[in-house]
Amino acid sequence: MFLLLVVRRTSATTVDWAMIEMMRNPRLMKKAQSEVREVFGSKGKVDETGLIEIKFPKLVIKEAVRLHPPFPLIPRECEESCVINGFDIPVNANMLVNVGNVKFFPMVII
Repeated sequence: MFLLLVVRRTSATTVDWAMIEMMRNPRLMKKAQSEVREVFGSKGKVDETGLIEIKFPKLVIKEAVRLHPPFPLIPRECEESCVINGFDIPVNANMLVNVGNVKFFPMVII
């Protein structure tokens, strides 16, 4: 039950941030609205078959997750020894990756 509530809350938070980001930029909001209306306008309601066709709103949600991650720290285990900024990291070392800072370095891949 707890896991289900956590997933629901993070999904709602992601949608909230996506809406906030679109409200901050009305041009993006208009583009997303026009695409949704183009796909679902003739049907009068949203259904699962049309969700495959929309592209831009999905990109907005991905960008909202990048800018405002629901879990800012992700645990990882080092698979091989390495050196990061002069620090020796042994094999099987546990560490926390701060994905909250990835927005400042978009070229970083986790």
